[in-house]
Amino acid sequence: MAIYFFVSVSSDFHLFSENIEEFRALGIEAEVNYLSDFSLVESRLDSNDVVVSRNFGGLSFQGDVLRRINSIAKKKRIPFLCLPGFKNDDPSVLSLSTAPLDICNQLLSYYESFSFENLRESLKYLSDLYLGTSLGWLEPETCPEFGPLPGYDDCLARLKSDNSKNKIIAILFYRSHFLANDFEPIQMIIDAIKKSGSVALPIYCSMMKRSNGDIHPIERILRSDQNACVANVVIDCLSYTTADVSTTGNIARVNEDVEGLFSKLNCPVLHALYCSESEADWLKNPKGMNPRDMAMKVVMPEFDGKIIAHPIGFVEQSQKNGRIVPLYKGNSERIDRLVSLANNYAELGFNENKDKKIAIILTNYPTQNARIGNAVGLDTPASLIRVLRELKNNGYDIENIPETGDELIHSLINQVTYDTEFLTETQIELAPAQVDSKDYKVRHKAFPEKNKAEMEKYWGQ
Repeated sequence: MAIYFFVSVSSDFHLFSENIEEFRALGIEAEVNYLSDFSLVESRLDSNDVVVSRNFGGLSFQGDVLRRINSIAKKKRIPFLCLPGFKNDDPSVLSLSTAPLDICNQLLSYYESFSFENLRESLKYLSDLYLGTSLGWLEPETCPEFGPLPGYDDCLARLKSDNSKNKIIAILFYRSHFLANDFEPIQMIIDAIKKSGSVALPIYCSMMKRSNGDIHPIERILRSDQNACVANVVIDCLSYTTADVSTTGNIARVNEDVEGLFSKLNCPVLHALYCSESEADWLKNPKGMNPRDMAMKVVMPEFDGKIIAHPIGFVEQSQKNGRIVPLYKGNSERIDRLVSLANNYAELGFNENKDKKIAIILTNYPTQNARIGNAVGLDTPASLIRVLRELKNNGYDIENIPETGDELIHSLINQVTYDTEFLTETQIELAPAQVDSKDYKVRHKAFPEKNKAEMEKYWGQ
């Protein structure tokens, strides 16, 4: 007789595996596996067991596995509690349960705050109910969906009432990582911010999408007594987007007349990336992150207007109680770089717009004048002129804005471009940075032979 627990995220797997020996010391025979590994366990299940699954993403993710478990549970008369990640997640997941709905809802109450204490009490509850033990259990403990990391409540209250001259950097990260004690990269960010002399304000988060008209919990937490955001910059370590993005590529916010959360905060938001693979795999991949990570952690967050930074955390395998457990590990060099960027953005907030400098970079590939700012179906020059006018209206020191897109492009061509067909000696002399031919030859000589051959083939000597 055993309780088989199937999960879809590494933080759940880590929390269970880290404490498995304590559960067994209570007389509870329990085991955790990923949903994707169900086929390895399937043959061991019988009517004396209990199966619990906790799946994020609804039936569109691992739905076939859940239906397979449901089929076997019915055939072998096994209580199966098929739970969504949260109560407000896809309700159709619950329909695959063979256990009574009230028991499923009780377990959901435990897992709304998926902490060690709640996991332990839920296993005692199931063991007494199905496995014949008399352990007794406590009702679920609750943890707010959003809030400052323990120990930072006083810091937040002080920042709300004070007009601090220090740079304040808020950090958004998943509550599940905090509850599972799997947030090493976040702690490294906190330490790096403190070392830099700035103020760290770590805030854990649950589901970020909110109903129409509601004040977002993050906005409520970060709003000062003067109704402004207390943070000068936000480091966001979450995934997905708060915007509703349709499969046709259209974006529909909850209310088109209402600004999104991150617009309301009115401060730079740096999106730091958690990779779902090891640092070694990331380094070996010529494209960097895998397609799934690119979708969830780069493409979708861009719809919120976040500034995409770089990977700072990776999933590494660790040994825990005889099991290989995936844990997030931070890269100190990448985290120091992230905090440096955050401090620089925060510093800009103390300057007037007229004293700031902004570089706008247009594509020019292939290297022809006709391709400057090329974007299929878009009028890049006209868009850029509107951006320049908007910047000027907001106090940036900008003069001589071209009237038309053609005028803008020709003003760029008259400077320096890479189109050798039209490049003149006068334009070359105007180049803001040049390398002496002797220095270039020294550098070129140090290049790998393959690179030198390709450069000479396509670009000449």
